[in-house]
Amino acid sequence: MQHNFTSHIVKMKRSIARRAALARDNFTSHIVKMKLLENKTFIVA
Repeated sequence: MQHNFTSHIVKMKRSIARRAALARDNFTSHIVKMKLLENKTFIVA
């Protein structure tokens, strides 16, 4: 029982870490896109 509980916690931590990494990647790509858009509008103007 104790072993199952520990492995369950490990799995939860892994899934949370994976989700956090995905969110961070999406956030970074979003910032990069915004910066590129700013540069484009700046060049056009």
